Amino acid sequence: MSAELASSEVAILYGKALDYIDEESHAPCRWLYRNKPLEYFQEILASGGGIMKTYEKDNSGDPGSPINLKLKGLSFTASVQTGSTTGEPLPSSPFGNTRLLVPVLELLERAPNMYFADVYCHGHPLHHVMLVLTRPESEADMLCATHIPKLNISDNPFLFRDSSGSVRVSASENLMVHVLYTEDLDIKGYVLKRNIKPVGTGSSSSGGIPKNHSCSTCNLDHALNVRNRF
Repeated sequence: MSAELASSEVAILYGKALDYIDEESHAPCRWLYRNKPLEYFQEILASGGGIMKTYEKDNSGDPGSPINLKLKGLSFTASVQTGSTTGEPLPSSPFGNTRLLVPVLELLERAPNMYFADVYCHGHPLHHVMLVLTRPESEADMLCATHIPKLNISDNPFLFRDSSGSVRVSASENLMVHVLYTEDLDIKGYVLKRNIKPVGTGSSSSGGIPKNHSCSTCNLDHALNVRNRF
């Protein structure tokens, strides 16, 4: 088992994420979306009262992340199609053929505290940034406040509300922005979009996929100084 990263080490990862992205490139973001096989959503609606319950964060990304196996949440994607001016989600998914679309503003209002958790890749140019949304003073919020950097929801380069109240997401090349929402969610009434184009296996991997440890972009370099940039 990997040693848990100290808060200072997560701050280094945060600095690496800032170095990787284009902090000036953003696009409109209308939705947070979650891709799963159709049967997953059908089971929630038929037997779960429509409540999608949080579950333990797996070991995806950095194996030493202090939220792994400790924080419960629901994983969503915020990234949009390249060049999008309307905030439409990516057309394909490696996680399933059905997509739940939730207005991003609704989740930001319910869980307005935002944290940076991780930056990682799986051996190719595409990198992933994981953010966490928590309800103030919740158990999840207290855990995050202790271990990972808190972001200003109106002033960060990943996902933010602009001066007009609209939401924008990073449009950096080869970057995906993910959000771990730490509350249960009633999905009745939200849009389920079927026949999403599959990529790869079309389902998530049990236990998660660890980051590529040979990548200098997203792994710790202890020669770096921690920068106070949050």
